[in-house]
Amino acid sequence: MTFIINRWVRGKDFMGREEHLDAIRTSGTKPIWILGNRRVGKTSLLRQVEWLCREELWPDHLALYWDLQGAGSVDGLKDSFLEALEDAEEVVDALGLDLDALEDLGFSEIMNRFRRRLKGSKDKRCMLLIDECEELVDVTPQEPGLLAVFRKLTHSSRNLAVIMAGSMRLYELDESQSRTSPFLPDFLPPRLLGPFSAEQSRALLTHHGLAAEVADRIHGLTLGNPHLLQLLGEQVDRLGDLELVIRELKQSKVCHYFYNSNFLCLPEEVRHWWRDGLASTRLASLQPDELNFAYARQSALLAEEGDSIRISPLLRILEGEELAAVSAEPVTSLPIAKQAPLRSPERATVRHPVFFLVEGLRRRQKPLTALSYQHLEEHDVDPDTMAAMQDPPSLELVDSLRDPSVKPHLVLDGASPEYIRQLEGDVRTHVYLIGSFLYRKYLGQGPFGDVEDIWARAGKLESEDVVVPADSIGQLPDRRLGMVLLRCLKADPEGRYGSLEALERDLNDLL
Repeated sequence: MTFIINRWVRGKDFMGREEHLDAIRTSGTKPIWILGNRRVGKTSLLRQVEWLCREELWPDHLALYWDLQGAGSVDGLKDSFLEALEDAEEVVDALGLDLDALEDLGFSEIMNRFRRRLKGSKDKRCMLLIDECEELVDVTPQEPGLLAVFRKLTHSSRNLAVIMAGSMRLYELDESQSRTSPFLPDFLPPRLLGPFSAEQSRALLTHHGLAAEVADRIHGLTLGNPHLLQLLGEQVDRLGDLELVIRELKQSKVCHYFYNSNFLCLPEEVRHWWRDGLASTRLASLQPDELNFAYARQSALLAEEGDSIRISPLLRILEGEELAAVSAEPVTSLPIAKQAPLRSPERATVRHPVFFLVEGLRRRQKPLTALSYQHLEEHDVDPDTMAAMQDPPSLELVDSLRDPSVKPHLVLDGASPEYIRQLEGDVRTHVYLIGSFLYRKYLGQGPFGDVEDIWARAGKLESEDVVVPADSIGQLPDRRLGMVLLRCLKADPEGRYGSLEALERDLNDLL
C-alpha cells in the first residue's frame, strides 16, 4: 500500500487518535485547542472529524474546516472563511447562507451572520474546525478588535463548538489591547496531540505491508512521530534496508527540516538547541517534572522508559552519532540527568507559596474577599494562618480612620471586586485573590496599583478585568501564566475559574 507523506489523511487512511475523537464528539460546545508540534497530525485529526460528519457517521453534527494558514490580515481571514464555506456545501445549505451576498460584507459582518444562522439551526451541532490557529498571533496586533469576533463564536450559540489546532506559538497571542474578555483562556488547558504508541506505530506500518520487526525498529528510531513513521516506512519499502535509509536521510535535508521546524515551535529558551548542534545533550539534562520535558516528549524528541529517558535516536544520528550507538533497544537509553534542570531549578525542592495560599483558602469555612498583605508581609504564606485570616475593614472605614499602620493601597492590593461591593465571597472570589497574589508577586504591585486615587482604583477593581501589560509579560516565569491571570482576574465572577482544583492544575504546569 502507498505511504502518505506531506499531506493529511482521513477516512480509511486515518489511524489512531480515538481518545481525541471521542473528546471532540462528546464535548458539547466546550472550546477545544488541539496543541501539537509540526507534522504530528493536527490537520489530519480535523479532517477526520470533517469526514465523519460528512459521511454521517456522526449524524448529529456538521463540520466546517477553516484553514487560517497564510491569512495575514482580516481580509485574508475573510477570504479563507469564504473558501471554507465554498468547500462545505452541506453547511451552506443547512444554514441557508448566500455566498454571493457574503462576498460584499466585511469579516466581522460575515461572522455575525454565520452566528445568527447557527442560532436558528436546531437540528445539528456545527463544529468549526480552525486549523493553524497561531496565525492569529500575527494578525491580532494589526486588528485589536479581532479577538472579540472570535470570542463571540465560543459564547454565542448552543449549536456551535469551536475546535482549534495549532502549535505552542498560540501562547504568544497578545490580548493586552483587547477591550473585551480574553479569548484564549476558554481553550485552556489544551489537549496535547503527541506521538503514536508502539502499538499504534506497528499497526500503521504493518497496514502498509512492513514486517512487525521492521515496524518496531522504525518506532524506536522515531519515537512514534506520525510523519517520520511514514517517511522512514516509505523509504524502507523503496530501498528494502533500514541502514541504507538512515545513510540517505543523513545526507538529505528532509529530517533536518523536520527537527528545525519543531524546535522553532518550542519555548524560546529551547529553540536554539538544534541550531547549535546541542539538542541531544540539552534534552538529556531535562527533568521529567519540567514543563519543557513534557513539550519535548510530545514532539517525539525524547521518551521516558522507567528511570531513564531515551533521546530520539534519529535526532542523535543527525547530530553525528552512528546507528549502532543509538540502537532502538531499551538498553541504550540515556540515564536521567541528576543535575539541576535548566529552568526553574527551585521547582524540584521548593514549593511555590501560591500552593500554600490555595491550601489555606480551601480550608476556610467562610470565604475571604480580600487578602491582608500587611499580615502576609510579616509572615510566610502558611495554610493555617490563611485559614484563620479575617477580611480587612471596609475601604470607607480604612479611609476615615487615617491610621498610618493601615494603608488603603495595601488593602486594595489584596482586594477583590466582591470586597469593593461589600458582597459575600465564594470559591470564585478565592480564585481572584490567588490571581492578585501572583500579579503582585511578579509585577511588584497589585492590580491597578498605578492609580493614585484610592477611590478611582477601587472603581476599576469593581468594574474592570485586570490585564497583564504587554511590556510586563517578560516578568512572569512563563508567559502562559498571563493567560491564567486573565482568567482569574475577571470583574465578573462568572468569567473566572469555577474551582480551585481547575486553577491549581493549570498552575502546577507553570510554577
